[in-house]
Amino acid sequence: MECPFCLENNNCAIDKNSAVKNSQPCWCFAVNVPNEMLQLIPKEKSVSVCVCQKCIAQYHQDKGEFIRRFAIDS
Repeated sequence: MECPFCLENNNCAIDKNSAVKNSQPCWCFAVNVPNEMLQLIPKEKSVSVCVCQKCIAQYHQDKGEFIRRFAIDS
């Protein structure tokens, strides 16, 4: 599954096409993705997406820059 922001593989363990499958839950179950970040995802992509760890870290490192970079003009 690809990250809706950087479009890179997010290493989702629950993605049916993932090579990361194992008996452990996905890493994303232990991470809180901020609602403000999720609101940047276009509605048509928001149904079944998984944000990658790199983008979550970038958001926390510089929230303002991340929002400017990925905000979609209406």
